[in-house]
Amino acid sequence: MPVLPSNPLATGEVEIAGQPVAFRSLSRAEALHLNDYRGREDEAEVFIIACATEASEDEVRTWRGEVDTDTAGLLIDAILVLSGLAERDAEGIVAPKVRPSRPSLNGH
Repeated sequence: MPVLPSNPLATGEVEIAGQPVAFRSLSRAEALHLNDYRGREDEAEVFIIACATEASEDEVRTWRGEVDTDTAGLLIDAILVLSGLAERDAEGIVAPKVRPSRPSLNGH
């Protein structure tokens, strides 16, 4: 029996151009890896979509070149909300999730 229990990643689906697109939430490791993309949002978006949809990064780049910003945003927003990295307000607007600061582990 594993010491740390696992929990399946949440899944979702969004309709894009009349087609259902299945995706999953990002894992904790994938979410933390996003820090490596600071200042490189274009690359981060490719990484997010590739991880969540299991498409290759090349497939994601091609797809992003074929859709408008709103269409790509539907998928990105859905992934970020499902992953707990963003939240949707009552009006449906998605914004980064604000987390309260945590006390330091070393007591400072």
